[in-house]
Amino acid sequence: MRRLAEEAGLSRQRVHRTVSSDQVALDTNELDALCAALGVAPLAIVEAATQALKAEQTREQAQALPGIDFYSALARSGYGLAAKRGKIVSDEGFEA
Repeated sequence: MRRLAEEAGLSRQRVHRTVSSDQVALDTNELDALCAALGVAPLAIVEAATQALKAEQTREQAQALPGIDFYSALARSGYGLAAKRGKIVSDEGFEA
């Protein structure tokens, strides 16, 4: 994270708080700086965050509705490909 902070021109503490907490918001300048340092488009980050949030909300809804499993809830929410049963993979890309 130190290298990312240096390349983005942000403090190491700021980058750490942003990465490790979903309660810390970035302003657009910080988002642009982090994206430039990572070599990704800001829109790609926003779209990925939106999809992750929708999947999390779907998971929470599935847990709240008895009789509807997580995969069915995903399919109903428009995540047909994600609803295919298979290995569960964490957000970090490692098998759970």
